Amino acid sequence: MRNTAILLAAMLPFGHQSPMATYPDVGEVLPLRWKVQTGQTTFRSNVVFTPDRLYIGSNGNDLMDMDVYDPKSGVYAVDRRSGRKLAHFGGEVLGDMDVNGLVIHDGRIYFGNDNEEFICTDLGGRMIWRRPVSGDVEHEPTLLNINGRKAVAYATESGEVSALDALTGKTVWSYYLEGFNGWKPTNNRAVFKVKSFFRNTTSFYTKPMLHDINRDGVTDLIYVTYSREILALSGRSGKILWTLDLPTSHHFGGLRKVNGKTMLMLSKYHWDRQLEQSIVHEMSIGMNGKLIKMDSLGNMKHGGSLNTLETDQGEHIIASRVSLFVMDKNGKTREIDRMKGSELIKDGYTYDTPTRNGYQPLLGNRVFRYGKHPRCVALLNQFDNGNSGHAFVEIISLSEDSVVKRFTLPSPSEFPPLIEDVDRDGQLDMLLSCNNGWLYCHRLKPRN
Repeated sequence: MRNTAILLAAMLPFGHQSPMATYPDVGEVLPLRWKVQTGQTTFRSNVVFTPDRLYIGSNGNDLMDMDVYDPKSGVYAVDRRSGRKLAHFGGEVLGDMDVNGLVIHDGRIYFGNDNEEFICTDLGGRMIWRRPVSGDVEHEPTLLNINGRKAVAYATESGEVSALDALTGKTVWSYYLEGFNGWKPTNNRAVFKVKSFFRNTTSFYTKPMLHDINRDGVTDLIYVTYSREILALSGRSGKILWTLDLPTSHHFGGLRKVNGKTMLMLSKYHWDRQLEQSIVHEMSIGMNGKLIKMDSLGNMKHGGSLNTLETDQGEHIIASRVSLFVMDKNGKTREIDRMKGSELIKDGYTYDTPTRNGYQPLLGNRVFRYGKHPRCVALLNQFDNGNSGHAFVEIISLSEDSVVKRFTLPSPSEFPPLIEDVDRDGQLDMLLSCNNGWLYCHRLKPRN
């Protein structure tokens, strides 16, 4: 998890800036249902629901547990209706117990942590089994059905992908990147733990896309690695199906399917030294791993969104610092200007548009109705460039191609807005998690 904090620090504006007035507080715009302390989260954190509870992984007090002690890390269980904290588990006395993603199956919770472990508990947090792994597990696990038995797959920063029997925790298969020099089960664990504390690796960082590529009845895993390649692994055996080296790329949105099963898409951008700007591309990739085409969408103004969204109408959405790019199901792309109605600032840069929008925004998980606007999306700016002690959310209308509302959050945030009927009252809510350690549930209905 050490890289995330470094990334966030790099994104903060340089030099002194006079704070500007914040946008209206989220509580002034959306009624607060409840809030609860669950610690810090990341853009890879997910929430899983049972009929009465929600579960969320936590990085605790800090994304970088250099003191190897953070009592707030682990997993939290929260009552969906009241927001009452019901359980906190998975955080031990010593070790970097940060948890990002988790998955529930058959009354069990599966998750990895930054202490190089993969864990299975019951819904109350009682330990069922625990496995040492080769590095930090930075995203939610994947459930597989292999020969009628459930397996759970994870990937580590150091370059390991493994599938474990969901019932026993025994290894079904393992794959290691070429040149892997991390820990394996036959190696000395103590020596590895000392080395891992001083080493930071990022081979597998974000969750895979899932698709049965070879049509053998088992879901396969397609990863975009931080070593700039796409890697497809057999879900049945862990063997490589294909790899594709990416053109020079620094950041990307994420893989997704288009036209059902025929093609993959990857949003990526890179810094053009001659133009002194970031250029975004949409890469079209066949299910055989061959690059079909690469289309330029233009200037991203220093970076794109860390995630993408597939809408209810088959559109694919990515964001830049100043725009929203919406690709329809026929491949036609339109750009929504996020600068309209936004205050501009003087940030000291000569090559950048001075805007309050933060770098690397994050899209919410679905399209929703907001007041009189029938089709909207939520976009998180991780911090406000005019007042960096806060994040802010934009509500963007896809039918009017405009920002219809902006509201500020209590602190910076790296957690994508989650739209869900959280408290099960028949109305949608917006779940927000901030770096101040609070998880907020707001009714997704404007006060006015």
